[in-house]
Amino acid sequence: MAPQKIIIDTDPGLDDVLAISLALSNPEALEVLLLASTHGNIDVNACTKNLVLLMNVLQQEKEARERSNLPKLDFKKPIIAIGAEKPIIKTHGHGEFEEDDGLEGYHGVDGLNGFHSRNPGLVPEDFLLDFTSENRLEENTKAYIPSRLPAHDEILRQLRDNEPKSITIVVLGPCTNLALALAKDPETFHRVSKIIIMGGAVRHAGNMTPAAEFNIYGDPDAAERIFNLSSLSNDRKGYGRVPVGLVPLDQTNYHTFSLETLKEFTDPLIASGSPLARLLNDIFTRSFDKIANHSGKALAQCHDPVTIYALLHPELMSWESLDVRVETNGIWTRGQTLIDTRNLPRWKPGEKGIVRDNGNWLHGDTGNQVDVLVGTGDDPSAFGSKLFKGIFRN
Repeated sequence: MAPQKIIIDTDPGLDDVLAISLALSNPEALEVLLLASTHGNIDVNACTKNLVLLMNVLQQEKEARERSNLPKLDFKKPIIAIGAEKPIIKTHGHGEFEEDDGLEGYHGVDGLNGFHSRNPGLVPEDFLLDFTSENRLEENTKAYIPSRLPAHDEILRQLRDNEPKSITIVVLGPCTNLALALAKDPETFHRVSKIIIMGGAVRHAGNMTPAAEFNIYGDPDAAERIFNLSSLSNDRKGYGRVPVGLVPLDQTNYHTFSLETLKEFTDPLIASGSPLARLLNDIFTRSFDKIANHSGKALAQCHDPVTIYALLHPELMSWESLDVRVETNGIWTRGQTLIDTRNLPRWKPGEKGIVRDNGNWLHGDTGNQVDVLVGTGDDPSAFGSKLFKGIFRN
C-alpha cells in the first residue's frame, strides 16, 4: 500500500521537532511532500532555520544508520517553503505578540532552547539565500529541497500537481498559510483530502489564555476559515465539504513523557553515534526545569506528536463530530474553540423549531462538522515510549 501523502505546516518548536521526526521515520506509512514554516512559537525565519537544522540532522542520522546496525532511515527529501510572518488580519486584543517582553518561554528564544548557540555551523548563516537564489551549492540543501515560492503558493502547487483528494495537510501551528492558500485559489485548495489541526481546547482550559489554545490564538481568523470548510454550507457553495480533524489540548495535555523516558532511549543511541538522539536529548533536557517550575510536574506534553501518531495509527483513534467554532472578536475569549454545551436537540435538515436559534447552533443544515479526537486507545502517560520507539524504530 502506498504511503499517505502529507504536507506539514509547522512552527518548530520542540514538540514540532518530535512530530516531524516521527513522520519522516515512518516513510512506509507517510510521505512528507512539504514542510511549510509559519509564524508561531518564534518568527517565521527562525522557524525555517529550525526546519533546515532538523533536516540536516536527519540527513546525518540517515548516514549514521547506514554505517551501523540501527534501523535504516529512508525518507524522501521533502520541500521546505517559507510561510506567513503574521496573522491574516490582526494580532490580539492584548498586544502580547506585538512586543518583545524578554521572556524566552518554553521553547527558548530560538525555538530549540538555545541549541543553535551551543552548536554553531549546523545551519549556514546565509541559509535564507537558498530560498531566493538559483546559484547555491547543492551541498547546502542535500537534506531538503528549498522552494522559492511562498508557503501558501507551494501548498497550492502540491495540491495541483498531485491527484485530487490524495494529500492530507497536518497543521502544527497557526492556520495562516492555509487561509492564504484558500483565499488565493479555493478550487485548487479543495483538492485536499483532509486537514488535521493540532489546536483548540474543546472541553478544556486554554494554554495561552484561560479560553484559548496557542495555535488557534495565533491566528483565530485563519482557523475560523479552515474550520468552516467542514460545514454543510460549504458543500452548498459547490466545492464540497473538506473533512477537518482537531487534536485538542483535551487529549494532548495528557500525552506526556518524562526525562527518564527520554534518556532511556537517547543515552544508548548517543553512545552509538546518533545525531538525532543528541539533538533531542539536548533540546529537551533543558526544558524539564522550565516545565517543573511552570507546572510543578516534570513531564513534557506531546501536543504535535499526537497528531502524527493519529495518522500512523488510525485504528486506535476515537473521534467525535462536533460543531466547533472559533471566537474571533472577544477581548478575553479571542481564539476560543467553542461548542454548544446546552444539551438541546438539533433540528433535522429543513426543520424549524419553536425557539429562536441565535447563531444557528441548532439547525441541522448549518454549523461546522469538525472531527475532534477524544481518545488514542491507550494510557496517555505511556505515550513517550511509543513516540520514541516510532522515531528510532527500536
